[in-house]
Amino acid sequence: MTNRINHTLWDKRAKRYLQRGRTGFGLRIAQSELKWAAELWKMYCENLSGWAVDFGSGSGSFWDYVNPPSKLLLSDLSKEYKNSKSPSLRIVSDVTIPPIEDDSIKCIVALGLIEYLPDLNSQFRTFRRLSKSDGLFLLSNSPPICANKIRSYLMSDVLLRSDIEVKQSLNQAGWSVLSGTLRHAGLQTLMLAKAN
Repeated sequence: MTNRINHTLWDKRAKRYLQRGRTGFGLRIAQSELKWAAELWKMYCENLSGWAVDFGSGSGSFWDYVNPPSKLLLSDLSKEYKNSKSPSLRIVSDVTIPPIEDDSIKCIVALGLIEYLPDLNSQFRTFRRLSKSDGLFLLSNSPPICANKIRSYLMSDVLLRSDIEVKQSLNQAGWSVLSGTLRHAGLQTLMLAKAN
């Protein structure tokens, strides 16, 4: 997602995601992914003090599964998303050039985002730069399994990467995946990394 993104396209896509995630199979998949992400949050992140930023937050539905921190910023490229039940600050911004101060974030959340990022190494370095030295990074990946391959065929900008590729990019950018935090849920792999 760069400055050349067509915001109209992303706003249309946001409306479709909102509709698809409300019922049936789409809802069950989203709930499966969010429940495991919530478990990771509760085990490792819930008692952190400082800012948490949810990049690609959509409606912020993840925060309905956990106690959101008092300093929470939701950031998404589309203006179509409205806050869910959780009270928080919201900005519309491009994740590749976030308007956030370096060394200021205690926890970064990026669920359902990285499959749209053309350069993981660069993005993960940006996240590392924004993170405090002991910061955490909760993320999901869409590995190239059958359902995701179909999705990437239908939407050419979806970039599927193996979990190994994601972990290598994290390591190169100064993050380490915490042992025991990798979990397959729904169509995603969830993991928690710590800043080196």
